[in-house]
Amino acid sequence: MRKRLSTKAEKPAKAPAKAPAKAPAKAPEKGPRGRPRKMTPYDPEIVLPILETHRGAATVTELAKDIGCNNVDIATWMREHEEFRELVMELRANVDDNVQSALYRRATGYTYTDIEERLGKDNEVIELNKTRHEAAHPGAAIFWLTNRRPGEWTNRQTVEVQHSYGELLQRIESEVLDLPADQYGEVSGNEK
Repeated sequence: MRKRLSTKAEKPAKAPAKAPAKAPAKAPEKGPRGRPRKMTPYDPEIVLPILETHRGAATVTELAKDIGCNNVDIATWMREHEEFRELVMELRANVDDNVQSALYRRATGYTYTDIEERLGKDNEVIELNKTRHEAAHPGAAIFWLTNRRPGEWTNRQTVEVQHSYGELLQRIESEVLDLPADQYGEVSGNEK
């Protein structure tokens, strides 16, 4: 037998009566920025050796991930602990130096050796050394020069105005006043 679809909305069964609600517990007081967070404690015996051996983090986020804390902890530790701040700044300087040398190489072009491995006739591995040249990249060169020599290389065009409008108006006014009275009409467009 087919089941008939109902056109009337069926009422859900009533839930059993609940016990009287208890008074809500007091929520812990929030700070000015929302939920309180536990800060990772600074332990120089753990953190400093990690920083001394680690040279790959380019950003604070990467550094925090490697240490096992978050960005706020890193910023707090940098404010409160001089030796930690010096190590982080040294890491940043090393990364900046690496980027600078890579940009210089890219801007000027460089030669490198590419090693390819191929199988020979008897399935022995043969190494092929190929010398390749990477051409200079004009965009990298322009970027380098605009930052290193901004006086000579700039992306802005500047136009220097030598005269002010005030001086120009005074000059025109003096020339008009020096005209004979019969020529005033010609200058203003009114003819007599």
